[in-house]
Amino acid sequence: MDLVPVQTRTRRPRLHIRPDLLRLELALRGLESRQLAEEAGLSESTVSHAMTGKAVNTRTFQRIVAALGRLPKIPGAADLLTVTRPDLGDSE
Repeated sequence: MDLVPVQTRTRRPRLHIRPDLLRLELALRGLESRQLAEEAGLSESTVSHAMTGKAVNTRTFQRIVAALGRLPKIPGAADLLTVTRPDLGDSE
């Protein structure tokens, strides 16, 4: 009897995007998550998962990073924002 190899589905690595940094990048561009989803070609739900720190696949990560790279930051926006780092309990 010949054995037929069974192909197993390999899972892509899953990544966790830091929600605080993603929110900062959106704020620097004056964007809402739905606008990022549209620009990245993703569903609002997928971007919402990334914004809450849930794992996303590599392709989603790449789409988010590429979309942020295409969208310009608002000049002077960084000077107006206060970034709170929960891990330090203070502002940068």
